[in-house]
This record gives sequence, structure tokens and C-alpha cells, in this order.
Amino acid sequence: MRSKAILVVVLVLGVFNIGLQQAEAGTVYLDRNDGQIHNIDYDYEREYDTYVMRVDYQSPGMYTTVNFLSGARLGGLVGYENSIINVSGGWINGLTAEGSSRLFMSGGSVGYSTNVWGNSEATIIGGGTPRLFVSENGSANVSGGSYGQLASLMTGQIYMSNGSIGNIVAGQSAAITLVGSDFAIDGQPVDFGSITSIHGNDYVYETVRVLTGTFLGGNTIDFDFRIGNGASIVLVPEPTTLLLLSLGAVMLRRKHGA
Repeated sequence: MRSKAILVVVLVLGVFNIGLQQAEAGTVYLDRNDGQIHNIDYDYEREYDTYVMRVDYQSPGMYTTVNFLSGARLGGLVGYENSIINVSGGWINGLTAEGSSRLFMSGGSVGYSTNVWGNSEATIIGGGTPRLFVSENGSANVSGGSYGQLASLMTGQIYMSNGSIGNIVAGQSAAITLVGSDFAIDGQPVDFGSITSIHGNDYVYETVRVLTGTFLGGNTIDFDFRIGNGASIVLVPEPTTLLLLSLGAVMLRRKHGA
């Protein structure tokens, strides 16, 4: 009887560990590489170990989808290759999209950093993260959410029309586009267009400036920023402002043509 009980326990543990790979002490990888849709709503972090979910790890072309839902909790979630990550709730200590993966975030929170690397794309309309880091040809379209820092390096691209930001850094040929109105730097109104480095240094050594204004989505813009050599922050007018500017240009042409 005792041997049967032991056998049952072994079988249960074997089933539970399908798809888990024990890594260095304290970390367990939960790989999802099957091209299926996985809904995650379990609090893995209530276990002693740190759990990291890798999606399409070393499995290009599978297009596995992970929906990270309310109640879910993980030490890390990493999308590789052509995977699709949808985050609408829960908590992740570290979130990364790389290798042509796609990230959609509408809710939830990240404990440390959200990273978009290596030709991956992110669409973010909500949620919160201490740092959104876009680099190595990654791109992010941001229309909501809360960020302690927005960072774009190594040809990363960020397009932002709304949200809450603590500060911005841009360097190494990266670009951050902000859509809004009433832009001013250190209290002085500025025209639409590109803001670049002052001294031509790495962003770490650049002067800290303050950008104010209003996002297209209505949030107030009021944060510090630094721009390194080769990078830029591009200020783009919201559609209403753009329309007024266009009408003004038309009227000016008519006046001169009269």
C-alpha cells in the first residue's frame, strides 16, 4: 500500500514538472514553446523558488501566445522569437520582449523593468513599470500607463501620446516621439521638432533639462530628460494643433497671394 502511495506521488510530481526546467539554485524555468494559447492566472511566486516563464525560447516560428491575467505572479516573463505576450493584470518582477516578439500591455504591474529589444514591438495602453527600456531596434507605441523612467538606447524607438513619466533618457541613435501641445523646456516655449544633445556627450554626462506640456491623451507633461549624442526627442503636435497650424499656413498663403 505504501509503495502505491509513493508511486502516485511520483506520478503527480512528474505531471506537475512537465514544461519546467530547473536552472541555477532558486530559479525554475516554465517554458511555453508549443504554438498554443496559455492563460496564466496562478501565483507562482508564493512558492519558495523564483519562476521565470520563457515563451518560444529557441523555438522560432511557433507563435506561442501567453495571456498574463489578474492573479498571476512571476519572477520573470520573457517572450522570444515570434511569441505574443498579452499582459492585462497580475505582477511580474521583470518583463522582456525580444527577437521579433510582440508585447501588448493593458494592465498589471512590473516590479523592476519592462524591456523591448531586438526588433520586438510593444503596444502599451496601461499598467505600470519603474522602467520602460527600448533598445536594439525595438519599438514601443505608448498611449497610457505609468513609468518611473522611459529609456531608449541603441536605435530604440518610442512613440508616446499619453501616460505618466518620472524622467526620460535617450542615447546612441535612439528616438523618442512625444505627441502633444504647449511644449516648453526649462520654462521656455519650444517649437515642434527635434530636441538633441547640448554638449555632444553620452546622455549620462548631459545637462538635465525639464520638459513640460500636455500629451494628446490629456496627461500633464512635467519631467526631467537627458539626451545623448546621436539621439533625439521629437515633439509632434496633436491633431487639433496640427490642423490649426495647417489652417494658419493656408490663411497666410492666401493673404500673401491677395
